[in-house]
Amino acid sequence: VTSCYLNAHQNLRVEPTSTLPVEGFFYLVYGEEQTRLLNVDISAEELRRTILLDIDSIHSLVVNRDEDLNIGVKSWDIHLQAYDSPAESFFAENYLVTGGNAFVSTDCPVASQGSELYSVKSVAGSRGKDFV
Repeated sequence: VTSCYLNAHQNLRVEPTSTLPVEGFFYLVYGEEQTRLLNVDISAEELRRTILLDIDSIHSLVVNRDEDLNIGVKSWDIHLQAYDSPAESFFAENYLVTGGNAFVSTDCPVASQGSELYSVKSVAGSRGKDFV
């Protein structure tokens, strides 16, 4: 059995809507809380620190950043590790973004060797006459 906790894995993406570079600021909303303004070029470590400082209900998380320079897409994989239950979905408010949009999606990543963020635990065994 392989499973993910609902909303524990999320992906923040900034995508261009034209040939112009994406610039500006946005903020993340998490339940009733929100972050300060975030630059579209924010580093993974800075995003992680900002979420921990601004969102009281999140206590631990891992953030990885990826960028495709050919098409101008920037993405941050967010893995919530310790949080007040149940985990919420982030919402990206495109407050001052020009040339593109920021948005968040939830996902359940697949296992990948060597990647702490995407390691998935599986459990199998038998219980009495049933196989679990």
